[in-house]
Amino acid sequence: MAILVIGVLLLAIAVLVVYNIQVQKKIEEYKNLEERRNKLSVIQDFLNIAGEENAVDDKLRKINEIVIDKYNIKYSTLVIFDGAEYVVKASNVDKMHYETLSNLHTEEIFQDSVATATPKYITIENENEKLALSSRAYSRILKVARTIADLANSDNIKQEHLAELRPSLL
Repeated sequence: MAILVIGVLLLAIAVLVVYNIQVQKKIEEYKNLEERRNKLSVIQDFLNIAGEENAVDDKLRKINEIVIDKYNIKYSTLVIFDGAEYVVKASNVDKMHYETLSNLHTEEIFQDSVATATPKYITIENENEKLALSSRAYSRILKVARTIADLANSDNIKQEHLAELRPSLL
């Protein structure tokens, strides 16, 4: 009798495990569908803005607001090359940092982005960190990171080298 009860319990456990796996798969499918829907919603919002009869600067500002809102980004800045210089077109960063933001194209870390005209996104996870550093602070961070990379015999600065920086440098 005890063996029969154990057998029934093992069968019940097996059924519950299979059911749990199926539920987890459905949850993942739902998450993927929700992500797709959100991306399509963002694209639709962008298309709606593109079709508006507003000035380009207004459209860029609205696009930046959508990026901040839909992707839960704390700071976002759109910097555009107008043929002569890089100009901050939309930002929720304090205007005192615009000069630094419009000169980031001169920094080595952004050279691949500038050369290929590919957007580069830099995110900050910690609410207490500041986004826009002064040019001097940014250069100092890159110099220290370059030294760490050199000590690691690396040709390029990698995320692990930046992770070794002292918080006081940031």
